[in-house]
Amino acid sequence: MLLENYIGVHEEETYVDDVSLLKDEEIVESAQNGNREIFGELFRRYMPRLVGAMSKRTSDYHAAEDIVQDAFRLAFERIHSFGGRSQFYTWIYRIAMNQAVTRYRGRSSSETLIDRELLQTLHESYDPSCILPSEWLISREETGFVRGIVEKLTKEHCEILMLRFYESMNYVLIAETLGIELGTVRSRLHRAKSAFRHRILEIAVADALGCRIE
Repeated sequence: MLLENYIGVHEEETYVDDVSLLKDEEIVESAQNGNREIFGELFRRYMPRLVGAMSKRTSDYHAAEDIVQDAFRLAFERIHSFGGRSQFYTWIYRIAMNQAVTRYRGRSSSETLIDRELLQTLHESYDPSCILPSEWLISREETGFVRGIVEKLTKEHCEILMLRFYESMNYVLIAETLGIELGTVRSRLHRAKSAFRHRILEIAVADALGCRIE
């Protein structure tokens, strides 16, 4: 079934005049409250851009279209899980990337590599306390642990780490996605990695003391 039919998007459909003026979060809230048709506005807004992004990832325009169709379908089905911790485009981009990874490489192995890359940022610090035992780091490379820490950071820090590491975006694309300056990307990413390191150290110390922290 085409996504346009699935979510009620039709070329001949006439929307309320001011729908295109609504913010993404207003459309999402309306969709969460049962307005099925309004979700089509998000499809119209971001489908071309997302297909372009996925085309660069897959080098296959038709595959990119399929991935984006699936991503929007999943987003529509899971719209109630969107809590506003990121922009809608960041969320749908993440879903599309997950679809692409599953389609081409397999989810678990690639995410483990991403987690390992994030853990390596611990060594970017000149503080010796950030150099944790390799055995402890290896034991924490299981899928889900590192991502869980990232998702518990502030919205700003979580979002930029997700884009940089899990979506493999370069600084220019991150700036475009978040609507911020390139210099802001660098400084925000630096702060986010510092927050990530701090949280990892908290957990490492708690483990050493036999405690558990949430």
